Amino acid sequence: MRLSKGISIACLLLLLFSTAYLDEQTMRMIPVSTFPEMQDTSLEVNSEQANNLHMELEYKLINIDAIDGYQVETYREYEIYTDIRGEIIKEVPTNNLDYIRYKLK
Repeated sequence: MRLSKGISIACLLLLLFSTAYLDEQTMRMIPVSTFPEMQDTSLEVNSEQANNLHMELEYKLINIDAIDGYQVETYREYEIYTDIRGEIIKEVPTNNLDYIRYKLK
């Protein structure tokens, strides 16, 4: 009985470590294509305009690649400045990128 309990624990540990190893092997760095240099991000407004501006963060699709049997979508975060009428005054790209990966059939 004691031997079978030890074997069960050893098998469970082996399964746990092999799963962690396989997960690590499937997680690779995804190459990112180069992006144009960030433009000047200063927003010149007077104090009255500043009180009426609204800033929201939004991710926009900027690239789609096929890498190692996966479709990889790259999104960049933008600061979107709008006035009180909802018109976009300025869009400022940030350094934040997000990736979504889909298995290709």
